[in-house]
Amino acid sequence: MSDLCLKFLKFYNNFIDHLSTLFPDESTNQTLNTLKNLPDEVKLSHGQLFASSITGDNFDLFVKSKIKVFSHKDQVTRAISESLFGPQFCLKNLLNNQPDAIKLFIWTQLRILWVAGEMTKPEDQQNHVYLDTLRQINVELFDVPKVDSNRSGGNECPSVKTQSKKC
Repeated sequence: MSDLCLKFLKFYNNFIDHLSTLFPDESTNQTLNTLKNLPDEVKLSHGQLFASSITGDNFDLFVKSKIKVFSHKDQVTRAISESLFGPQFCLKNLLNNQPDAIKLFIWTQLRILWVAGEMTKPEDQQNHVYLDTLRQINVELFDVPKVDSNRSGGNECPSVKTQSKKC
């Protein structure tokens, strides 16, 4: 498994750990433990799906931290909301009615996971414009790697198709 895949998994698992601390109720922790114990290939697939699902106007909303990107008013935003953690822990519910400090933390982590998920894709499938946009936002706070656009293959991660249920 490539270093980029391992880095994504580290970010994913750390985010789950932080969420467990922020939301200590038993039901949420059971869901988070289930997510943390998913096979690495499934976590990587969710990260790639999350990155691939946020495009166009929805990417602009994501960059601006607008929860509308995760609304369930249409199939596209519902799919985005459920892409990272599935319907049992959709992003819309994660961000709703949270204090500003927690929202800021969650948005920052989601952007890091987006970048890391995007970078696990084969080079020719990565959206470098979006990557550069999010790197500019996050690079000062976290060590988000910049990939040499001239690199050859070898950093691709396995992908597993998952099914989505309603949130």
